[in-house]
Amino acid sequence: MLEVGNSLPQIGSTTTTPSTVSSEPRTDTFSQIGGMVGAAAAGGAASFKFSATFSNSLKSTMTAVKTTEGGFGDKFKASMPGVKSIGMTTLKAGGLGALVSGGISAVSNMIDVMQGKKTGAEAIGTAAADTVSGGIGAMAGVASGGLVTMLLGSALGATPLMIVGVGIGALASVAVSKLFSNSGAYDGIKNSLTGSVSQ
Repeated sequence: MLEVGNSLPQIGSTTTTPSTVSSEPRTDTFSQIGGMVGAAAAGGAASFKFSATFSNSLKSTMTAVKTTEGGFGDKFKASMPGVKSIGMTTLKAGGLGALVSGGISAVSNMIDVMQGKKTGAEAIGTAAADTVSGGIGAMAGVASGGLVTMLLGSALGATPLMIVGVGIGALASVAVSKLFSNSGAYDGIKNSLTGSVSQ
């Protein structure tokens, strides 16, 4: 007699027990979590270290444009030191973000390899893509954190301002890293390195 909840065996099937082999792709839980944590940490660390510098450079650039007399050429020339400082600060933030994100991704991917959820080649490809993603996210994070720091500088004290800047930087980094992941560039880096290492 068939109990309630059991399904009838299919005609022509050789077994009625469900298959233990899943057609679903392997999950990489730790590396997925690690990617998000890495992006947030990259943006937060970059904002903590560089948002004040970015904010000051932005202020000086705006002041130079506003106070310089003459035409567009004169104002452009006066703004160049501040623009250069903004660019250098953003690049430094990107480097720091890449280090932070890459380190977190390396650990989380190593856990996936140890659990048999990834091959070593897949882990290296994912970690490399996370490193690039973290660097790009950190650049967006320091820009966002620096802008917020500049705008709220007179309204908040030093510590609350720093906390807000770091939080905004982390959020911006996660958002930009997510966009990067969905753009196809992330998979391109990951698959390229995975293929190179596995050969």
